[in-house]
Amino acid sequence: MVPKQQLAVADRFFWIFTSFLLIYSVFTGKLSISLITGIIMVVVFVIINLDNAFDSEVLHFFRYWYQPITYTFFYEAACSLNHFLIPHNLDPFFQHLDHMLFGMQPSVGLARVISAKPIAEFMFISYFSYYLLIPILGFSLYCGRRRLFPGFLLRVSAVFYVCYAFFVLLPVIGPETMGVAPPPGYIFHDILAFIYKHGELGGGSFPSSHVAVALTVTLVAAKYRPRLFCYFFLPDIIFLSISTVYLRYHYVVDVFAGIATTFIILVLIDRWEGRIGKTVT
Repeated sequence: MVPKQQLAVADRFFWIFTSFLLIYSVFTGKLSISLITGIIMVVVFVIINLDNAFDSEVLHFFRYWYQPITYTFFYEAACSLNHFLIPHNLDPFFQHLDHMLFGMQPSVGLARVISAKPIAEFMFISYFSYYLLIPILGFSLYCGRRRLFPGFLLRVSAVFYVCYAFFVLLPVIGPETMGVAPPPGYIFHDILAFIYKHGELGGGSFPSSHVAVALTVTLVAAKYRPRLFCYFFLPDIIFLSISTVYLRYHYVVDVFAGIATTFIILVLIDRWEGRIGKTVT
């Protein structure tokens, strides 16, 4: 009973966010985003209804995975809409916050202090690991303990959509243009450069969805996959968070905001699930 309700609430988050994105993109004249968002909504509506009508493993897969499949498009869409309400980037304000907290710019300071290429490569690997977290834990649950997958999906989707809403409203690029750059490392610098060249529009820095989503996956792993949590997810979230600043993708305040966003959302979801559990029993 509860997994079905978790899945239904995850769907509601999807419909709320896509409706917001559709209306906002029409209002701002970004009709290509409106069109693609509308098509995605229609396709998802058909998938959900077909899955309810037919017992098909293919339909079940897309029913469970349609949201992770669309995360990247919604990220790019959110970042392309973020100069409507505020026409200029807010980076000077966030740079001021970092300087006020630390008396310096941490991303610049880290690059100056840690300039060894092997360490830089390790940071690039840590940052890249973000793209593996959802597939690793998601498929582990989907293939092994499927009844736990809706709770995982609900948490990850809620965190993503809240971060995306911030991206639409607050244009913050990050500290990439500031001061000293870290050394390029070896292989993973080029891999991330390729990803960001073809999928990064700028302006999606606050809060750090990298940290927020990685922390969400890590906390779910702590509950459902404790060995993976101890040996992979826990050390990974630590180095991933450091790498976002060291590689100048995020300000430290972005990281703090990502952590706060995750804990607020997960507490609210846990409380809702607690109330649902009491009504079921």
